Amino acid sequence: MKNLFIYIAIVNHGQDIKVIKYAHEAGVLGATVIHGKGTSNHGLLCFLGLNETRRDIIFIIADKDTGDMAMENISNGLHMNKTNHGIIFEMPLEKVIGAKKYENQSMILSEVKQMEHQAIFIIVDKGNAELVVDYACQAGARGGTIINARGAGIHETQKIFNIQIEPEKEIVLIIAQQTQVEAITSAITKELNINDPGKGIIFVMDVTKAIGLYEE
Repeated sequence: MKNLFIYIAIVNHGQDIKVIKYAHEAGVLGATVIHGKGTSNHGLLCFLGLNETRRDIIFIIADKDTGDMAMENISNGLHMNKTNHGIIFEMPLEKVIGAKKYENQSMILSEVKQMEHQAIFIIVDKGNAELVVDYACQAGARGGTIINARGAGIHETQKIFNIQIEPEKEIVLIIAQQTQVEAITSAITKELNINDPGKGIIFVMDVTKAIGLYEE
């Protein structure tokens, strides 16, 4: 039995190759890269980067020891101890299917120490992501990363975290202090009528470790 985590690195566009290289040196076998853009409130540096900046988002699944070593390699290699050099954070997984190395290994949840941040994922219709960020910032968020989630064809879909994403959707990823999450999610839910059918989905995951988060 091993502790399994998903590690998410958000870096400047074009640095995904470096992230994968540093992760591979730590024993990580593979990664998934998607693209998005960073946003911030009133032009200030935010947790995830500068306003309207292209970003590479790298998803890595690893056991705790391998992932922590990869995290350290990536952080040191990209100088994440400095502002605006990207972030990397980990979230616990209960189970992984489809990766032979981790087949049938369940997360030992009792050993996970929760930290002060959480990751908020908001899935909305295309064109609403900027509104999500605006409402989130009004409620105390420092910014977010917008990820396009369109299928290649009109009838095709993608899956992220095993949630089916219909074509012409956007995902907003916000890292917030735990004490701010309720206000942020409530504001988005109210302003965009998320509880109405087809208006969107919000889910929150614990962040157990993070590097590169800075507040002003």
